[in-house]
Order: sequence, then C-alpha cells, then structure tokens
Amino acid sequence: MVANVETMFYHGEIPWHGQGTCLDHPATAEEAIKAAGLDWKVLLKFVYITEATGAFNLEAFTPIHYRAVVRETDGQVYGVVSPSYCPIQNHEAFGFFDSVVGEGKAIYHTAGSLGYGERIWILAKLSDPLDIAGDEIERYLLLVNSHDGTQALQMFFTPVRVVCQNTLNMASAQRSSMTFYAKHTRGIMNKAGEARDILGLAEKWYTEFEKRAQYMASRTLPEPDRSRFIRASLGIAEKMPMESVYKPIKEAYELVGELAERGAGNDKHRGTQWAAYNGLTDYVDHHRQARSKKPGAHMTMALFGSGNEIKKRGWDFLKVL
Repeated sequence: MVANVETMFYHGEIPWHGQGTCLDHPATAEEAIKAAGLDWKVLLKFVYITEATGAFNLEAFTPIHYRAVVRETDGQVYGVVSPSYCPIQNHEAFGFFDSVVGEGKAIYHTAGSLGYGERIWILAKLSDPLDIAGDEIERYLLLVNSHDGTQALQMFFTPVRVVCQNTLNMASAQRSSMTFYAKHTRGIMNKAGEARDILGLAEKWYTEFEKRAQYMASRTLPEPDRSRFIRASLGIAEKMPMESVYKPIKEAYELVGELAERGAGNDKHRGTQWAAYNGLTDYVDHHRQARSKKPGAHMTMALFGSGNEIKKRGWDFLKVL
C-alpha cells in the first residue's frame, strides 16, 4: 500500500500523498462513495465472554452489553463500543456532507479510507484560493468519521499550499468553535442545518488564516528564533544540549532547518516565518516516517496524529513572536 491508504479517489490535481483512482469530473457524494470504494456498511455484533475452561462450549458464552463494530463485506472488526454508540454509515456521512456543500459551493476532491477502513474522509475544495505573497493556497473543507469508536464525526478546514502540496494549519487539533463536532449518537443526521453554518465560518476562518499567513511572510525569523521554533515544534527542550537529543529527533531538527532556510519551494520567502513554517509542514508531510507500519499510518500521522501536533506547536510558537 504505497501511500498507506486503503482505498480512495481524487479529482483534479494529484493529492499530496500521490495515491488514488482519478475521476475526470467533479463528483457528487454518491459518485464519490463508489469511486472511493466506500460503498459498504458496518454492523453491530454482540460480544460474548466465557470462562477459560480450555474446552469450546457455546452454552458457556455469555453476551455482554458492549458491541463490536464489524464491516459487513469482510468481517473486519474495528472496535468494541458502548450500548449508546450509533454507527454513522459511510453513505450517511457523505450525504450529510453533501447537504452542507452541495449547492455548487465546493468540488469534491478526494475521499477514501485509512488503515483497514476504520477511518473515512471526504475532502471538498472551496472556491477562491488565497495568495500569500506569491504562494497559492487552496481552501479545503474536510469531513472525517471513524468506525472504531475513537473519533466523532468532524468537519474542519485544511489549507493546502499548491507549490509543494503541504497541508498547513489543521483545525482538528484545536477543538475550536470554528469546527463541527458530533458524537456517534442517535439524531446526529438531524444536525445538517447546524453544520451548514460552517461554510460561513469557513470564510471567517480563512480570512483570519490569510491575515496571519501574510504577516508571517513579511516577518524575518533570524537565529536564534529559528532554532527555538524548530525545538518547540519537535518537542525539544529549549535548554537541552543538542548532543543529548535522541539521534532521529536531532536529524529531524537538522532537516527542518534546511527546509526552513531555503523557503520550502519559494526562494523569495527565504528567512521568513512563512518559510520556516512551510519547511516544518514539508518535513511532516513528505519526509517524516510514521512509527506504525499499519496501513493508513502516514496520512493519519500527518493529518490527525503526532505530525499534526508538530504543525500546531510550530504555528502556536510563531503566533507569539
């Protein structure tokens, strides 16, 4: 699995992770779910326990209140959930998203599943990209849903820098009022009206993002601030001697420094906060390896996991300079 993605499709330019089935036209949610290989359902199955007697005896098994979430097509087990858990099927999640952006305000760009199908996503490109001092930034709205009980259905904003396909500031880690968040409980699909407000929030969010990014592109980041920025992003204590830093982290520190210094794809940004931040995101999205070898690990790391936290720490550090 080249890019650690189970199945996916894309329309338009090849996604940053470089994988997927290409569609030659903008997709509706119904088309997207089929092209992405997500036209399957999950079921809730009883979980049984038994005494460890060493002998198989069906009558010794006792059902408990918890249920296992199982993919109908192949029996893949995603997790064990409480009695209040209500699965959100893929077609429901996509239909929900379609009701939010289905008025010609967005183009479905990619959709797919991570890992063994326990997490699915759909990404829509909004109109009117941003221009940050010569850098084109596409505006995206992302929906994520899980089938393993670890994550609520979420919608948030994901800017992507076109020149190097870096994903920039991930709102998922911020738990802000600028995102939509809904637990797996009954009645969730009645929240489409509330979620539609997120398109209005998107305009406000991207206005603030553009203002901050323009400021970063106009400000230099000399030493020792660049070193402090990289340390803060990677979680290296400010006063820790570099010879004491774990070798892979030290190598990451040096690589981010190189990427930040040369502007990560745009020479005119050399030496600025914007160059440093994009050097960091370039490292996370294209150079950093996920610890897990599990399918979906790299994309999960970059968008939702430790890679996302690295980006957030870097963004927060630059905000206070």
